[in-house]
Amino acid sequence: FEAAENDAAAGEIVDRLAAERVALVVAAVSRLELADQEVEVVLGGGLLQSGNRRLLAGIEAGLGEIGPRVSMHVARSRPIVGAVLVGLDRLGAGSDAYARAREELDRTTGSGGDVAGDAAAVSELP
Repeated sequence: FEAAENDAAAGEIVDRLAAERVALVVAAVSRLELADQEVEVVLGGGLLQSGNRRLLAGIEAGLGEIGPRVSMHVARSRPIVGAVLVGLDRLGAGSDAYARAREELDRTTGSGGDVAGDAAAVSELP
């Protein structure tokens, strides 16, 4: 992402990634017939959770064109946390297991504090 600040080709790649994420949301909103409803878009994964302002601003601007009822948040936990929580759902685990799993995974994956926990509005990112 650092290269995108000074390299036009790298900047185009970041802009394309943003446009592709927006296209995915447009397709989902259309196919699921959600255009007249509030839609929360949660971005997860290493690239989308990087906090890169250019990328996130591009996605946010594109989502704004879909309509005012589309909001964007960045997942604070790494994707593995969600996968484990789904596994705990299937096992019928108790609430203490969820809290312990989230705490341990956030700690061991290094996601605690910066981009870990629930979802954050883009303005809340460091």
